[in-house]
Amino acid sequence: MTQADAAARLDRFAQEFMDRNPQDVSAAKEWLSPDVLAYTVSALGIRLSGTATVTESEILVETTVPFMARPFTDQIKHQIEETLAKTFA
Repeated sequence: MTQADAAARLDRFAQEFMDRNPQDVSAAKEWLSPDVLAYTVSALGIRLSGTATVTESEILVETTVPFMARPFTDQIKHQIEETLAKTFA
């Protein structure tokens, strides 16, 4: 898969996620460059934000977890990894 293909797949995933959860989740995305997607997701009063950078060999996800959600950091990380694995399988 090329870097451009991976970026397109990531963009489709982000859009489908936002379309699937209109009442429960508030989400926004913006491409900062052809390879860097900035995102914000809010649910249950918790707001996560970060970037997903598409490289030639991987997708690097950086997420800011608010203080109140830090006890759930491992669960959040696992959910992101699992979802991306399914998206790129």
